[in-house]
Amino acid sequence: MIRFGIVGAGGIAHKFARDIKLSDNASLVAIASRTLGKAQVFQKEHNIEHAFGSYKELAESGLIDAVYIATPHSHHLEHSTIFLHKKIHVLCEKPITVNKHELEQMIAIAEDNNVLLMEAMWSRFLPSLQHIEQYLSNNQDFTQIELNFGYQLDKSYSKEGRLLNPNLAGGATLDLGVYPVSIMKFLTSKEIKTIHAIGQKNDDQIDMDMKVDIEFTDGSKALLHSSMLENLDYRSYIKYDDKVLTIFNTHHSQSYSVDNQVFDYPCIGEGFVHQINAFTNTLDNNLTENNVMTHHAMLEVMELLDEIRRQIDVKYPFE
Repeated sequence: MIRFGIVGAGGIAHKFARDIKLSDNASLVAIASRTLGKAQVFQKEHNIEHAFGSYKELAESGLIDAVYIATPHSHHLEHSTIFLHKKIHVLCEKPITVNKHELEQMIAIAEDNNVLLMEAMWSRFLPSLQHIEQYLSNNQDFTQIELNFGYQLDKSYSKEGRLLNPNLAGGATLDLGVYPVSIMKFLTSKEIKTIHAIGQKNDDQIDMDMKVDIEFTDGSKALLHSSMLENLDYRSYIKYDDKVLTIFNTHHSQSYSVDNQVFDYPCIGEGFVHQINAFTNTLDNNLTENNVMTHHAMLEVMELLDEIRRQIDVKYPFE
């Protein structure tokens, strides 16, 4: 049984804490937050044995084999390396870092310490998307792939909140665009010929909307869209000359259709169980690299996100 700790007690950490109870080979034994009081509230809600008021204390406790990093991605490198240096395996929320350079540093530290580092891109591990990936492995002759993820951010949302705060690497590209970018790279390995990205920014220069047109060397295209300005169609489309594959609720897909035939593949819990099981199975097989979220796969996504941000001119104060 792999003993997990969680770093960060925000909303996504609660989802992880609920779903880990349904996993095959993992148990949640500790929570760490910036304050002990917040960690103890989380501890009580999820019936966790140990709570810590600092991440360093958790890393030095000797209680855990692996950690789930659930803090803002602006701090993923800093927080992950605390545990990697202690030879603790790391499952880190997406995007795993702010840029490719940070990820290269993180991978080097993981390799030096012979531990597993995996991005928690849970969508890639959903049964529905796994089956779509298998279907596409024999059907790469699509003419266009359209992937989107976005919603209208409430006007009352604080500028200090993660989504709109440049010091926390906020914005549509990294917070939401990571889904269509990563899912596209999961579903096709076609060589990219050209990339054209446009963005719409607010007065604080935070990217609120991002659109990317990609042309592959075979002439097919990918249209990617993420937004905090509008509720986007939660369906995505892979178009062929003679059929259309529709992905329902793209980032949390539990079904898809090919023309009029629907295929249902429900997920376990809230969807995080599949990535947790993939992570622990990788450890059970004595591997330090997951076969879906390989180091190469993570680097490819970050490289593409870097190029998109370069084209729409989004750079954070700490970069």
